[in-house]
Amino acid sequence: MNFPKYVFSTIDAMVGVLSKFLNRFGYMEKMPKNNSIDMSSPKMKSVVMDFQRFMGIEETGSLDTKTMDMMNEPRCGVADNISSRTKRNYKMHSKHSKYSKRYRRYALQGSVWPTKNLTWKVTKYSNRDNLRGRDRDIDRLMEYALNEWSKNSGLNFVRETGNKKAMIEIGWKVMDHSDGNPF
Repeated sequence: MNFPKYVFSTIDAMVGVLSKFLNRFGYMEKMPKNNSIDMSSPKMKSVVMDFQRFMGIEETGSLDTKTMDMMNEPRCGVADNISSRTKRNYKMHSKHSKYSKRYRRYALQGSVWPTKNLTWKVTKYSNRDNLRGRDRDIDRLMEYALNEWSKNSGLNFVRETGNKKAMIEIGWKVMDHSDGNPF
């Protein structure tokens, strides 16, 4: 492997960084400390290919420069995949039985909306001191961002201002917020 701009002191250091990344973003379970990862194993190749598929890059299964570049991009901390561990935790959570409705916080790549006209609303504004009382600013920024997205997606975003439920609900919440990923 040739990674000119990625310098690791040892192969173990590189594998450690890779496994932390893949675990954090839902591609693999956390490895026990005494368990080493074989980068050439079919399982690791499959895990790397899952990441490449999600990122829309060539699925080589190899930790190539393009893959490392994608792993180095700034991003949200929410997992891309829902790992089996997350699913187990979600099922065990008392208010999330198999009969309750599950709210997704994101759509997996490749899924589509059933309509081009989407409603949105902010359901809870931030309580942080630097944002408190800035609801109008947040609304304007959301409208600007969704208008930019609309220009390139073919989707039309309409703000829901009444009591009706919007298709996209935006809220600043902490801990359990009905998506199986408390933070």
